[in-house]
Amino acid sequence: MTKIKGVFRSLFKFRVTRNLFIVIIVGIALVITCTILDIYAPESIWDNYVNLISILTALSSGVIALLLPFIIKSVEENKTLEKRMSIRKKCYNAIDEICNFCIKCIDPNTNLPKANIQGIDRLGVISQVEILTIHRKEAIEMDIILSSGWKESKGTNINIYVFIGKELQVLLKQHEYGSVMYTELKYNNKIVLKKEEITPVLEMLKNKISEI
Repeated sequence: MTKIKGVFRSLFKFRVTRNLFIVIIVGIALVITCTILDIYAPESIWDNYVNLISILTALSSGVIALLLPFIIKSVEENKTLEKRMSIRKKCYNAIDEICNFCIKCIDPNTNLPKANIQGIDRLGVISQVEILTIHRKEAIEMDIILSSGWKESKGTNINIYVFIGKELQVLLKQHEYGSVMYTELKYNNKIVLKKEEITPVLEMLKNKISEI
């Protein structure tokens, strides 16, 4: 039932769909009226009404034939739009999680990033970077630039730079066979200590989800 409601809600976003729905309702009303007149109205009134119905039916058929291609096109465009918005939401969530991870890695004693980050959180960040890599084209549309993707490289450093707009930069450095990660989150070239400091950038990204 929920899926059916969702389909109807999507369809009625478009004016052509609403117009077609009105035409269908009018057609149903005419059929009901026609049935009532057939039963109760005198023959002369019935003949006049039949002629009117014939004209309206022809007009309705023409309107439906004209609107149908536009409706199909609108539905397809809406599906594409929703898919792109879904991808952009994934990109936003990826950046949000990466930023949370970077802030979590700040040493409270020095207010500087600390290394030796291991475990599930680190793997989660890697998966978020992979999401940005897969959807690189849509990420660029959101003003997210990824320097490169993760690579398997034993014993060497792998640096990943993520730029969000002109103000926010993320550095993710993975080394020592992938068991250690160093992170750095900067806003206007200053290390970010609290998430509130980057709220404007995150709000900008959130707004870009629907700016298609």
